Order: sequence, then structure tokens, then C-alpha cells
Amino acid sequence: ITGPSVEARAAGQSKKENAERHDIRKEWWSQLIKRADQYTKLHSHITPVEGNAVGTRIGRTISLNYVVMQNECRVELYIAGAKDSSEENKDIYNRLHAYKEDIERSFGEPLIWDCVVGRSACRIHYTRHEGGYRSAEGDWQFIQEATIKDMVKLEKVFSPIIKQLKLA
Repeated sequence: ITGPSVEARAAGQSKKENAERHDIRKEWWSQLIKRADQYTKLHSHITPVEGNAVGTRIGRTISLNYVVMQNECRVELYIAGAKDSSEENKDIYNRLHAYKEDIERSFGEPLIWDCVVGRSACRIHYTRHEGGYRSAEGDWQFIQEATIKDMVKLEKVFSPIIKQLKLA
């Protein structure tokens, strides 16, 4: 009698790692969403997911997202409408980019302005490198609170500009 092939064992291991990653991220989001409620109600309606991002729309094509990777976290303003809205997304991005100096001064840190040719979505984000979902669970509170504070700043900085530009 032979056991599973090398390929079958590799596929099983990959499936196990995916399931573990999804479970860890869902727990990460459960804790972050609960913790964020102490600072802002922006994401209080969000249900924890297995994926690496959660967010909420603040305009027709604009959302504020948390993104978590294994060893870092990001807060982002994400601009994405329908598939055929690439030009509209870039227009919104450019209108916001005109305020870049003021935005970054108010945020207190440089942001990454990401609008790549060939992609329809654009994002403006800030990344923390102190840890992510693979960090020790005992470190999550510190990492999450810092990320939540970044989100509060991001919303505070962008909301008046989005309102002024009538993008909401």
C-alpha cells in the first residue's frame, strides 16, 4: 500500500496553511474591530473576515480600509468604482493629490500615493512595520491601537477635503 503522492501531501499542507492563515486573520479582525470601537465608529458595522482587508465606503468610489499582512499593517484611502471607472478614479486621485502637502502635514507622516498606470484603482496609504497577524498575539493590542489611531488620523485628514471636493 502506498501513501499519498508528494503532490497530494503538498496540496494538503498548503490547504492547512491557508485555513490557519484565514483563522488567524479572522481573529485579528475580531479584535481590531472591537478595539477600534473605542476610538471611532467608522468600521463598527464591519463583520470580521478571513481576508487581509476590511473597510467602509465614505464616498461613491472611496473607501477607508485596514489591511493586514504577516508582518505589517496599512491604513488606506482606496479609490475604486466600477471596472470601467478608471478615468474617474484617476481624476479623484489627482484632485486629492493637489492637496498632498497639506494632507501629509496634517497626517504627520509621509503617505504613499499609489496610482499605477494600467490599474483602475488608486490608493493613498500609510504602512506600519511594527507587526501584523503573524506577530505574537500578545503584541496585537499595541499594533492594532497604533493602526487604529492611524485610521482616525486618515479619516480626519481626508473627510473635509472629500466633502469640499464633493466626492462623498
